[in-house]
Amino acid sequence: MIVSDSKSIVDAVRESAFVKVIVVGFLMLVMLIPLGMIHGLIYERTSRRNEVVNEVSRTWSNQQIAGGFILSVPYIVTLTNDKDQPYTVERVARFLPETLAIDGRLVPEFRHRSLFDVPVYTVHLTMSGTFRRPDLAALRIDESTARFQDARLAIGFGDLRGVNQGVTVTWNGAALATSPAMDTTGMSSQAMEVNIPGLTSPQAEIPFEVKVALKGTQEISFQPSGRTTTVRLASTWPHPAFAGAFLPDRSRISEAGFDAEWRLSHLGRGYPQAWRDEDMRPDQAAQAAVGSRFRVTLFSPVDIYHRAERSTKYGALFIFLTFCTFFVVELMQRRRLHPVQYLLVGAALVLFYLLLLSLSEHIGFGFAYLAAAVATIGVIGMYAGHVLGGLSQGVRMVTGLSLLYGFLYVLLQLEDYALLVGSISLFLILAAIMWATRRVDWYAIGRAEADVRV
Repeated sequence: MIVSDSKSIVDAVRESAFVKVIVVGFLMLVMLIPLGMIHGLIYERTSRRNEVVNEVSRTWSNQQIAGGFILSVPYIVTLTNDKDQPYTVERVARFLPETLAIDGRLVPEFRHRSLFDVPVYTVHLTMSGTFRRPDLAALRIDESTARFQDARLAIGFGDLRGVNQGVTVTWNGAALATSPAMDTTGMSSQAMEVNIPGLTSPQAEIPFEVKVALKGTQEISFQPSGRTTTVRLASTWPHPAFAGAFLPDRSRISEAGFDAEWRLSHLGRGYPQAWRDEDMRPDQAAQAAVGSRFRVTLFSPVDIYHRAERSTKYGALFIFLTFCTFFVVELMQRRRLHPVQYLLVGAALVLFYLLLLSLSEHIGFGFAYLAAAVATIGVIGMYAGHVLGGLSQGVRMVTGLSLLYGFLYVLLQLEDYALLVGSISLFLILAAIMWATRRVDWYAIGRAEADVRV
């Protein structure tokens, strides 16, 4: 009698809808473990892709910076030591251009490494403008102490390895030779210098022009060093991303490429037109320069790792909805499903993301998503048709999963409205579930099964 009572209690527990809810909920939590492992795998593959980008940058050229022009004029200062003996030191005054106009044509291409294509470019720049004759008096410097014969023009770049075709510098109509140099101002990553003649002439404004072809990787930045700076950049890349301190005043983007223009004043920068070295330390100058730059990135809208990572965020929701569907059908049709069967269905749902990641590296995200979704929906639909007792159940499951995966794909295409569409859709799904089960007496399910056993 005791054995019989114990057996009936165990059977009651096993048949209890409440206990089944706890078990199914626990299985959902268990499935989050492999889902998290796949998320970690996506991060690993993303890191590998970034390593490849850095490798290409080391062999091709890093991101470039253009527009950094600084005219340096050394001058002599007489000081007195602690013994009241005079001595002289050389200091430097820095001057920026009065006007600066940059006209560029960016030609993109790809460098293939392993499974990855890295966007690189060659940009052909014509940078022209004018310098005013250095006004040393405005910096409280005696002009007689200036060494105009040692004046130098520094031209800043991001990576001099990208200057593989040389630089043509014209100063006041005369062609000048360039040489690489250390940037002591801190306002550029690397620089070239030019010896500047003729600063003692009474000419008020001195024109200059620099022509250069720069190689770079993924991104190019511009330094608004002129009192007025104008930048025009055109390219055949159809997906530019504009960022930094200033956005373009005018831009045109199409499948044929982009054309953008910036018009800037020195009032929007964090550094003056002229200063002495003792007035601004190199670290202060570097911080101010970085804060004033604007850039164009060769953005790729088909970043498979970004989309795969976004899709895994919905993995828990997919497992929840699928498990709930199996659970409701199990209770409504009085069929018992073993926890192992739930685990098998959950494994198929999780493997979708692994298939998506691995296939997208070879055939692109769209085809990979279609192949992974068809495989997952097919195997779960076939399995549901067997364990839930009929082809009709399998067809319903295939239909539901197809809508679910179609919904996810639409969300992945919506960058700006994904949250809005997703939240509204989830609310509608919950409302549909509540409407479909509004007449279900959950307590009656357990009682009916207990009455049958008695």
